[in-house]
Amino acid sequence: MSAGETITIDAIYSPSTAELDVGLIYADGSFHYFTTTGGRISKTIEMTEAGTYALAIRNNASYKVTVSGSVNY
Repeated sequence: MSAGETITIDAIYSPSTAELDVGLIYADGSFHYFTTTGGRISKTIEMTEAGTYALAIRNNASYKVTVSGSVNY
């Protein structure tokens, strides 16, 4: 991706009581994330630098969480 481009994440997850860290893994392996609760993920992230990124979702709950949605870039 190029600097200035955006990624939009729109998803729901269940159970909604879970807390998730959602974000991007940069080429250097660092995880830049935001924390979400309440069963919905809705966020647009603007890229600050050009590069290749991977989307990651970390489940902070002690139980299984199901995520469904879309990512547009």
